[in-house]
Formats: sequence, structure tokens, C-alpha cells
Amino acid sequence: MNLIQTQLLYILSIAIFWIPNSYGYFGDEFDLSIFPEGTKIMTAYQYGSAGMLKSKQITSSTILDKIINQEFFISANLNNNINIGFSLRTGETGIERNSHPKNLDTRAQNYRLWVGSKPWQEWQWRGYYNYQTTDLLQLQCYAMASRIVGGNCDDAEFRFLNPEKTNNEDGSLNTVPVLKTKVKANVIGFELRKVLVKAENVRLATQVRLQSTRIEHDISSPLFTMRSPVLLGFIVNGKSLRQLRDEFSAELPQTNPWYEHNISIGIKGAKSFNKTLSLEAGLALTKIARNEYIEHPLRNEITENARLDISLIWAATQSSAFYVKGFATKNNTLGYEPIAYNRKSSGQFNKNYGEVAIGFLKFW
Repeated sequence: MNLIQTQLLYILSIAIFWIPNSYGYFGDEFDLSIFPEGTKIMTAYQYGSAGMLKSKQITSSTILDKIINQEFFISANLNNNINIGFSLRTGETGIERNSHPKNLDTRAQNYRLWVGSKPWQEWQWRGYYNYQTTDLLQLQCYAMASRIVGGNCDDAEFRFLNPEKTNNEDGSLNTVPVLKTKVKANVIGFELRKVLVKAENVRLATQVRLQSTRIEHDISSPLFTMRSPVLLGFIVNGKSLRQLRDEFSAELPQTNPWYEHNISIGIKGAKSFNKTLSLEAGLALTKIARNEYIEHPLRNEITENARLDISLIWAATQSSAFYVKGFATKNNTLGYEPIAYNRKSSGQFNKNYGEVAIGFLKFW
């Protein structure tokens, strides 16, 4: 997996809850979260951690060190039978590699706004907007043709200097990173949900989601702006910088924006015990289509996924609850984290993925 995509493979946990005489909401934040009829406001906080189910060994040279996610959620019911909400999700990913860059920590954020029907109706709908983005990632050095090129690292055999200021005050070289990159995605979607079974201790519901995403990678490198024939002809381990530049560019995600469209169909059920403890499970299938996307020439792109959710929730009081949950997917985060997939990371999306989380719910 390309390290730039590896650091983006983080994904949030999702809280789900149900008690008698209450009805669940739906969506990526809280698929079946508690929402007793008459509730005006619900808030939640959760902390999750994720990794490959079989192994954290992503490639022979790359290990997933950590994926940590936190989320804050607030949802309010208005008097005109409308529900509105907002969620903020932050994620941190760390990887370790055998070659440069050997350690890499990145952060990303997801903001979501929505409007829909109140969540205790038999038929429910919701429209939403997501904005996903990563912090600016700067790679100081990179291994190319068995040589280290880049900026501020002791092992660099060829360094890129800042043309505006070559030397620092202490006499050291003023270098620039070999790569700067930032990813953003704008997501719009619509969900429709139908309650199939609604009994005192059992509930079953089904839902469908339509979603469209515009994904854009902002990538810059001094290699791409280099014009000097002398520098481009500089030989590094038998290859010119011009050749290394072309190979490096081919390894990166495309810089032209592309679109990812998906449809997801799911079924979710809940069973309550003693009115305080609930066990819930859900299964969802996702199908993906892409526009203006440059496929990898030697790889079959992944276009579908399956996901299983299981959770255990304890209603501590009439207005609060604690939960623990986990989920597993067949093809990584496909359909749930649009910014994680591109023509280089696609080679890792035929692998299982999983996450666990704990959280707290409060409602008024």
C-alpha cells in the first residue's frame, strides 16, 4: 500500500442502541442509537481503535501502528417533526516502515450536518452533507531507487533546498520536504429507513443509502517543479532525477478530482433484556461506481463491500447509556471512508477490516 493512503485508512466506530418504547435512528454515526419518543436532544461521545483483523502487517515493509478515533455527536428534534444534527469525528493514524519515511503520524477530520424526519416514525428519511479532510502531510525524505532523496533527514543523499533561503542562521541547509499532500472530500447523501418489526423486546428495520462524493488530492513536490536540465540529469543509483520524478508521480494518487457513488442496503435488529441491556446487530451491502477516475493498470478495482455490526448497550439511567461495539468489513473501509481509496491504496481493499469502540449517550 502507498504510504499516503495507508495513513488515511482510519475509520470511526458507530454507536447503536435500543430500548422498549424507543425508536432507532440510522446513518454512519449511530445506526440504531437510542432515541426515546419525546426526546428533544441527544449527545454522545465515543472512543474507538481499529486495525486489520488478521494482521497489522500491511505490506512487507509497512506496519499499522495505531488507528484512534474520537467522535462527538448531537441531534435535536424540532417541533415541526424535523430532526437536525451535527457530528465531529477526528482520527489519528500511525505507521512504521523499514525505509524512509520510517515513522508517520497523520490526522484527519470529518464534519457532518443533516436534516431529516423524527426518528420514531415507521418511515424515516434523512439528507446529509459531509466534509472530510486530512491535515497537511509533509514527507521530508523518501526512498527512491535504493537511495534517499528529500529534505531534512540525516540519511538524504540528495536534498532539495529552499530557493528563497538556502542557509539557516546556524549555517545549516534550509531544505524543503520531498512531498506535501492534503486530501479532501465533499459528500452528499440521502437515507430512507423502514421499521419492519416493532415489539416490546424485539425490533427489525431495513434501510437504503445513496451517496455521492467528490475526492481531491492536493499534491506538490520540488521534483514536479524542477526545470533545470542539469539537475534533472543528476544520476541517483543509475537513474536520473527525471526518471525518478516520473516514477514517483506514477506512484501517487491522481491530482484531478474524481467522483465516487455508492448505494448501500442494510438490515438491522435489536433484542432487549430486562429493559436495561440490549444486544444489536446489523448487516449492510455496498456497491460502488466511479467517474473521472484513473484505474490502476495492473489491478482490479474494488467495487463492493459487506459489513457486520454487533453491539452491547447498558441503559444506566432513563437518560443515559454506555455501550461497547465492534464491526467487521470484507473489503476494508470501502463505502465508509471515501478519502481512503485511490488507484494506489486499492491494492489493500481486498482485505478484512475491523474496529471496536466504547461510548456514552446522554439525552434530554
